[in-house]
Amino acid sequence: MENRFYAWLARRQPGLKRLLRIAKLRVTPEEYVKKSFHQAFIFSLAFSFTLLALTRNIGFTLIVFLFSLILLYKLFNNRVIVEIKKRRQRIDRDLLFAGQYMLVKLQSGLPLLNTLIHAAKAYTETGFFFREIVQDINTGVPIEEALSTARDYCPSDNMKKILTEIVTSLKTGADVVGTLKNTLDEIAKDLMLEVKAYNKRLNSLMMFYMILGTVLPSIGISLLLIFLSFAGVTLPDGFLLSIAFFLLLMQFLFIALVRNSRPTINI
Repeated sequence: MENRFYAWLARRQPGLKRLLRIAKLRVTPEEYVKKSFHQAFIFSLAFSFTLLALTRNIGFTLIVFLFSLILLYKLFNNRVIVEIKKRRQRIDRDLLFAGQYMLVKLQSGLPLLNTLIHAAKAYTETGFFFREIVQDINTGVPIEEALSTARDYCPSDNMKKILTEIVTSLKTGADVVGTLKNTLDEIAKDLMLEVKAYNKRLNSLMMFYMILGTVLPSIGISLLLIFLSFAGVTLPDGFLLSIAFFLLLMQFLFIALVRNSRPTINI
């Protein structure tokens, strides 16, 4: 019965298996949702017991438990998205410099496989992705197939552009150096636009943070308590504690949003 429940949760996310492969999380979708649900259940149960000890209100605590269980399950279930973003950031951090390094090696006449090996050793951030490709090739996978598979399950759009051009050049017999150079020039322009747009985006995020994260909660809760006191409404003892808990989650969400909006390239 329990396995059927986790299988049902996994079926509600049809693209989860592909996401797990992109994130390099070596678990099945059923194992992933099971771990996420268990973590959400434990945290929700611990918070609910604390709230019950403070309020002695079983009905209110049960509602908070169910709400927090759903919220935390969705939060823990997004761990695969976080891992994909981490991999994309690691790849993009040195991608432009690694691409220029590969271009120089190819222009000097070095074969593509040797170029990938050199790039894997020269760069610690982007290099791990090239090492995965080299490992597949060393196990007997043809270089075109290894590059195509890496492209299909690559979290970085910029790296996909590079791999797509290389694979296309290998299949058509075109010059890899020329297509790689044009692709790197295009990526460099996109990254410069991203850096310029970061300042404007950061100002907007800070404004929303000041309104939704500080001003609105403080003034809104104060006005709510004043109106309820005039109306003679008595709130449960754990009401303010629950609000503080969700405000804390909001603060973490804003921090994560600001961190994720930063350009990933090393300048």
